Amino acid sequence: MNRGKKTPVIEHEGCTIIASGGTSDGSDPKSGLWLHFKAGTDAGHETLRQAFARHGPELLSHDFGPVTGISDQSGELRPAFELLLDGLTYDACLTHVKRTKGGPVYESRPDILPRDMAAVALRLVPGPHLDGAPHSLPVVRGQFRLAMRLCTVFPGVLAAGWGPSASLVSREDFCALVAGWEKGGPIPSPGLVTFRSAMGHALQSRGLAFFTGQELRIEADLVTDPGYAARLGLRLAEMLIHRGRVFEAELFTGPSGEQVRIEPSANGRFVRAWSN
Repeated sequence: MNRGKKTPVIEHEGCTIIASGGTSDGSDPKSGLWLHFKAGTDAGHETLRQAFARHGPELLSHDFGPVTGISDQSGELRPAFELLLDGLTYDACLTHVKRTKGGPVYESRPDILPRDMAAVALRLVPGPHLDGAPHSLPVVRGQFRLAMRLCTVFPGVLAAGWGPSASLVSREDFCALVAGWEKGGPIPSPGLVTFRSAMGHALQSRGLAFFTGQELRIEADLVTDPGYAARLGLRLAEMLIHRGRVFEAELFTGPSGEQVRIEPSANGRFVRAWSN
């Protein structure tokens, strides 16, 4: 992971928060969705098991026991619980982020600091039967819905983090975004996909490549109105998540009915969008 020599970095208990110049490609399908607890919260196996018994017994399909609950220094995922939601199972790994190789890396936020987080986090990853589809939208959507449900089971959750987009979202904002998504609203952003300024006054996505292998770059001529650029970015990102990679130039209808040209970059790593 290359963060650049001049990138401001804050590390605490293995959780890294970087400024916008840093990178986290999220290419590992097991990077998962992280639930971070407030500092001082008892997030031990028995405490979480009791919380499931009180507030979410229908979610717990298997308890692997406390011995397997903490990931080892190699970063190997050793689940503490198997969770079930809508017929899909996910492993919940009680992970000591200080001891886990390649812990989560997030964009900086003024309202959530590393020191506010407990050393132990709960990492949700697709279960073994979903190994062939960790990048599929239904599986990821299930992860996000399950994480929202767990925010009600565990009142000590402070924030949710999604590695592919380097996004760290407060518990309240995360639940509101996912609830809106469930009701037919846009994909969660920040969350699944985030946007940041790029060279040439463009706007560039982070997290889209997890689904399609390409990030989105909205060129400067479409970024003069930040509100419009944000709406366009979300609309394009959602379309691309559903349909996959772009191989040739085509026209896309923007939020106001205007025509937007999209095409792959020369190296195929980006989808570029500009006025037609």
